[in-house]
Amino acid sequence: MLDRRIKLRHLEAFLSIAETGSLSVTAGRLSLTQPAVSKTLKEFETILGLRLIDRDRSGARLTRHGRTFLPAATAAIQQLQFGLTSLAQMQRSQQMVLSLGVLPTAAGTILPRAMAVFQDRYPESVFRVTTGPSDFLLGQLRSGAVDLVIGRMADPDKLHGLSFQVLYAEAVVFLVRAGHPLAGKADFAPADILAYPLIMPDQGAIIRRPVDQLFRALQIPMPLATIETVAHAFSRTYAIDTDAVWIISEGVAARDIVDGTLVKLPINTDIATGAAGYTSRTGDPDAPAMRLFIDTLVEVTG
Repeated sequence: MLDRRIKLRHLEAFLSIAETGSLSVTAGRLSLTQPAVSKTLKEFETILGLRLIDRDRSGARLTRHGRTFLPAATAAIQQLQFGLTSLAQMQRSQQMVLSLGVLPTAAGTILPRAMAVFQDRYPESVFRVTTGPSDFLLGQLRSGAVDLVIGRMADPDKLHGLSFQVLYAEAVVFLVRAGHPLAGKADFAPADILAYPLIMPDQGAIIRRPVDQLFRALQIPMPLATIETVAHAFSRTYAIDTDAVWIISEGVAARDIVDGTLVKLPINTDIATGAAGYTSRTGDPDAPAMRLFIDTLVEVTG
């Protein structure tokens, strides 16, 4: 349990001394006298029952206990500042503008849910959403046109300078229209799909490599004639109106699967399951509004 005797001034003094190595410099920073800083530090160490900083004529240095405590103290102050900044934004009724890139796998599921929750809590928020293939969205992220890309993880060699955080696992599915000859077929075998047109992700899509690996694992030869696209509206319409088999990330067609418009074929696709989440710029601190939205993403996928 947190000791209620610990005050903000204790943390501020400790962090400043740790950074500057000087009680006198800290006194100037905090508009205090040096004896007052020394007293504050002594109070803090007494509360903890540990010595955090060694002091001598050459300056002030963190002890082993001080080095251990430093990251937690830094994080506590940063989180407090983040909360105060967020409250100040809301108090001033400033619009929170969030620029997002979203891949099809998240566009119909995770993002709408997170946005609905977020806008219910923060009605002043404005979302600017960009869709497109992975390479395009990662380019937008690097240029600063968007601040977050949501969807399936890109190949690691394309994430230079970027950071990916996993939120959930995304499966690949084989879909057909309700009433399709393969739907409910008693003696169904994966190779049966070769008798029908196939709609699959194109060579530039994130899931194309897992799909190719899946075909090899199932020992299904890759057909010469396929429709290669990640255009959601076209693929959905074509799959519903014809006997085509649509191979896609489950999240893209989640609503059609739930309402029975499209049916999953009984094919084990575990090998093609991949991580989905959000990608951001490495080392780029999140703006308060974006941090709040990331927390909402974690909440709705938890």
